[in-house]
Formats: sequence, structure tokens, C-alpha cells
Amino acid sequence: MEKNYTNNLLNFYKYKIFNTNKIKSFVYVLIIAFILSRILYYYFGVRFEFFPSYWQILPLDLLKNDLLKTLFYNFSQPPLLNFLVGLGLKIGNHILFLHLFYLIMGLIAFVNFYRILLYFNSAKFSFFLTLILMIMPLTILWENHGYKDYLTMCFLINCIFYSLKLIDKNYYKQYFFLSINLILISILRETFHYFWVLIFIIFEFFLNKRLKKTIFLFLTTAIFILPFYIKNLIIFNKFQIAGWMYENLTQKTLYVQQMKNGEHLFLKKLIFKDDFHFNSFISQLSDLQGNTFQSPLYYIDKLNYKYKYQHPLLQSETFHNEVMLKVDEIRKKDFFLYLKNYPEVFVVTVFNSLSRHYFNSSENFLFIENNVKKIPKLVLLSHCVKLTVLCFNSSDNQNYSRKTYAFFSVKDKIYFSLQQINFLVLFIYIFAIYQFLKFFFSNKKKNVYSKNFNFWFLTILFMLFVLLLFEDTEIPRHRFPYEYLMILFSIFYFRKNKKFN
Repeated sequence: MEKNYTNNLLNFYKYKIFNTNKIKSFVYVLIIAFILSRILYYYFGVRFEFFPSYWQILPLDLLKNDLLKTLFYNFSQPPLLNFLVGLGLKIGNHILFLHLFYLIMGLIAFVNFYRILLYFNSAKFSFFLTLILMIMPLTILWENHGYKDYLTMCFLINCIFYSLKLIDKNYYKQYFFLSINLILISILRETFHYFWVLIFIIFEFFLNKRLKKTIFLFLTTAIFILPFYIKNLIIFNKFQIAGWMYENLTQKTLYVQQMKNGEHLFLKKLIFKDDFHFNSFISQLSDLQGNTFQSPLYYIDKLNYKYKYQHPLLQSETFHNEVMLKVDEIRKKDFFLYLKNYPEVFVVTVFNSLSRHYFNSSENFLFIENNVKKIPKLVLLSHCVKLTVLCFNSSDNQNYSRKTYAFFSVKDKIYFSLQQINFLVLFIYIFAIYQFLKFFFSNKKKNVYSKNFNFWFLTILFMLFVLLLFEDTEIPRHRFPYEYLMILFSIFYFRKNKKFN
């Protein structure tokens, strides 16, 4: 029996997994467990939460009254979530509509996660691992947070699954479902931009050698994604799905986070050496007066803004977008000025984010704290594996904030950074990368399934790298969609390496 199982693992082409009663039974149990677990968490008090002010999305009344035109003039972020919110408002209950959408997408994704595991594991192992991940508190917390992160995980899982299905069953139906998920993730998250989509489609052609079907995949995907890029080029003179890249980048520089919260005292001492050099540089930045970060409204007169569009419903949002685009240009100037004069500051802040946020627990995020408080023991048991023995004295003056962190001693900074690390997450990341490198550089011949996994793992690593460069305190939130996939890839490469030994 063990010999047959080994042969199946090594010969993917003959591995038939989708037509057995046992597999279907596990899928039905997963569906039932999904429904019952959500009812149980609801009983504990977990609720779906939606924070429109935090999103920086369009005003709700604009989405409700003129959804399509409002989306047309929006540039602040990819349009999918705004569309879903507006559709829910028109139906009459956007909270319930969003929650149902998240639940349906989550159920589909976890069934597909189980089916991906079947490519290199037994049905029983695949079932239990999927069940654990599906009902764990971290999943529930992000499933009930009305933002991009949970949906990103769902669409990514679906894309991986249907890319594997193209190898099993090379039908137009599989290309169509893959295209749907590529479209959804592209108009949900700006990091999955057209360049990445194009690379993926080219990769699929060289993997499967189906020219007509690859063209079909390209056309069905481009017909929905490309119009958003074109309309942004026409209206905002930006050929991209969303704006504000440098607004995010400057979170890694001095004046957005460190200046705003007092941490500049630490960086001034570390990098600028003295007040003269520090003040000399600060005076060159575009929007700092008295070391105070100004909001975008500060630029109204400074930019001499003139309304470009006169549609009364859209004036305010068009104004907001164009001001933010101008702000982004100012951030761009300041960012390159910063890198030119003090590149070491950017390096310091990257490592600062790595130590304090990159391997922090994903439930440590402000806007899910209400639900975390409903199930604190479950959250602690399932995900918070931290080095607490190094905890320093938790007196009032040592409690962490970005202000107080600047005044910590070097010893306390090191201790605090270590305490933020979730060692379970750290282990999974290191293990996955080690197993991938071991497999990638092995002399063993890679089949099409392995090449497919390699592409997706490289994609995940690239997204995590971009995340480390661009984001700061919200890294745990942005990192969440990839944690389940890191577990998936860890098991895959471990299995493959073990069979090759």
C-alpha cells in the first residue's frame, strides 16, 4: 500500500483524485463543518465588522446613488470592494451582503484548498489539515473583517487550484474559472497588476502548450481588467489600477510615521548625528512645518486645484482623487530626496518593520480587536506562540506605542522586538523557504505540477518582499492572505524532498 502511494506521489499524471466517493464525502463534511463552526462563533459573539472611514473608500451616499459613475472616477484603490459595498447599499443591507459574499468565497476557497492538498497528500490528511485551518480563530477573525485581506486569500487559493486543474483537465471551462479569479484578484489588490497577470498567462502557455486556450484566457481576463487601466490613463494620466504608491512608501521614511509619532528622536540620534543635520533635511521636505504631518486637505490652496469635472455628484470625489495624486507626487519627491541623502534610514526602518511587525501574529491588528476580545483564549491557544520569558517590566512607562518605543533602551528594544515574533509563523516561513530552495536547486527533474507550484511560491515570496518594502505597521494584516499558502507550500516541498531522498 505504501509503495503504491509513493508511486502516485511521483507520477502526478496518473494520479486520479476527483472521482471517488471518499473524496466527495470529505467535501460534504467540510461544508457542514464550515456552516456549524460559523454558527458557533456567532454564538460566542463574533460579528462581521465594516469600517468605511478606515478604508479611504468613496462616500457611501455616492456609492448608493450613482455607483457606476462613482467607480468610474475613483482612483484611490481597486474597484471590487467599492462595487460590492455599493451593490449591497442598493440591495438595502451592505453589511449582510458583504458577509454572505465573504462566507461563500471562503467556503469555495477551503474546498479548493483541500483539493490542492490532494495532489500530494492522502485524502484523510488533506481533510484534517483543511478542517483545522478552516475553523481556527484566525480564519474567523479575518473572515469577519470587511476588507481585502480575506478575499485575497480566497482568490489566490482558487487561482492555484484552477491552474492545477488545467494540467488535469485542459478544458475551456477550467480556463474560464481561472480567468474569473484572475480578474477578481486583479481588481481587488493593486499588487496583482497587469504585468504579473501577463507573466502568469505566458507561463501557463509554456507549461501547457495550448495556444488557442491561452489566447482565450488572455482575452477573457484582459477584457475586464484592461478597461480600468485605460480609463485611469485617460482621466488621471496614470496607467495603473490604483494610486498612492509613494504615499505608502513614505511610511518607511522619517516624516510620515517616525515624525508623526515622536520616533524621530531615536532616528535623529542614530542617523542624523546632531540637530543641525536633522533640521537641515527636514526643511527640504514638502509639507512639514514645525515637525507636523499635514493632512491632504492642507494642499487645497497650495496646489491651486481646479475642478476638472463638473458633474455635481462627482466633484468631491474627483477632487479627493486629484489632490491625493498631487500628494503622491510630493511624496515621490520627498522619498527620493530621502533615499539620496540618507539611504541608511530606509534600511533601518525596513529592519525595524521586520523585527516588530513582519512575524507578529496576524490577529494583532486594531480593527479586529473587538472580535479578538470575544474569543481571547482561543486566539491565544491557536496562534500566539511567542517568546514571553524575555518580557521586561510592563510598567506604565514601558507599555508600547510608537511614541514610547523611541525612548526604550537598546536592551528593551531588542527584548520588545523578540516578544513581537510569533515563532510558529517564523518557523513556517523559514521551513517553507528552506524546503523550496532545496527542491528548486536539486538535480531531480521537475514535472509540470512542480513547475506550477514553483511559480506560485515565487509569486508569494515576491508579494511578501514587496510588502516588507512598502508597508509598515499594517504588515500583519497584509501578510495574512499568504500564511495559509506558506503552510501549503511547506508541506508540498517537504513531501517532494522526502521522496527524492
